Amino acid sequence: MLLSGAAAAQPAADPCMKAYNDQVVGIEREAKARQKKGSESAKQRAARTGEARAEEAAQAAKKCQEEAKAKAAVEGASKPPAGDDCKMRINARMLELERRFSGAALDPAQQTLRREEEIRLQAELNECQRRAPGAPAAR
Repeated sequence: MLLSGAAAAQPAADPCMKAYNDQVVGIEREAKARQKKGSESAKQRAARTGEARAEEAAQAAKKCQEEAKAKAAVEGASKPPAGDDCKMRINARMLELERRFSGAALDPAQQTLRREEEIRLQAELNECQRRAPGAPAAR
């Protein structure tokens, strides 16, 4: 029953640990109820059974946490971070701009329009990079 103290120290936000804690509390209640009646050998059997059930609950919680961690890793790998998503959208817009203005000679008004759009997209890209997690802090 020593596991219950360590389990109580875990954050309650973890659903695996919450389930484990709930199971251990139930096991401890049953064990206390059985310790008040019966022969000494029956009390010892009840204690061993309680310990075995607590160990099973700990193993189930460990397996639950491993599965949750694996699931989070798969979900995190399949979805690009928000900063990368922003960069990808802006890069696509830059490619579209390049495609739209490539090929023919541009008159001065078209050159100005293209340059203004490039500057605007570069500013948006800089903002994406500034907001991206892990980006260096602005000075």
